[in-house]
Amino acid sequence: MDLDILHRVVEEACRMGASYADVRLEEVEGVNVTVRKGSVEAAAVSRRMGAGVRVLVEGSWGFSSTEVVDEASLMEAVRNAFKMARASSTARRRRARLAEVEACRDRVRARVREDPADVDPGEKVRLVLELDKLACSYGDVIRDVSIRYLDGRDRRVFVNSEGAEVEVEYVRTYLSAYVAAGEAGVISPAYESVGGVRGFELMRGDEAREAVKAAAERAVRLLKARVPKG
Repeated sequence: MDLDILHRVVEEACRMGASYADVRLEEVEGVNVTVRKGSVEAAAVSRRMGAGVRVLVEGSWGFSSTEVVDEASLMEAVRNAFKMARASSTARRRRARLAEVEACRDRVRARVREDPADVDPGEKVRLVLELDKLACSYGDVIRDVSIRYLDGRDRRVFVNSEGAEVEVEYVRTYLSAYVAAGEAGVISPAYESVGGVRGFELMRGDEAREAVKAAAERAVRLLKARVPKG
């Protein structure tokens, strides 16, 4: 979204009579792949957006949010927030006041070696299937396996009527492995996960494979463990 629209939103709030206004925008998009014992249970691309508008009118706060992020919807959110603040100001005894701080203007983007958005979704599914196969290779005692891959790009923008403009964008990549071993009516589950603010390099190296192996090995090991006396 064009940041000029967000600035027009806070300008409209001040034109209506707000002493302060801010707008917060969040945009998240990513991929979810889940494989369970050789079967792809989920392979989806998702995207969601939302924005919240906050205004200060006669010492009272008003807030409104919208999941439809266009200029018309944001302007409607401003009007709703203003009405809420104006209505609550008549019953408020103590007026909210803002501290004087310097307005910040900055843009921060997390750096990753390989952006998941540049990787074909089919390749992501293929790699998760390989990890599922790895977990299943630990023998007939493996009763259940669920490998889940998630990636996402999160963009957040903050603009206020005092000149602040902050944009933060980061990429996250996760992999989780659930492995359950079973024998003679006994089930031993194990779970491992890796990931964080990083790129698809997580899947290229050994870290993802080692997490799956650790879960499978622990599940098998716990199955053979002796039950403590007592």
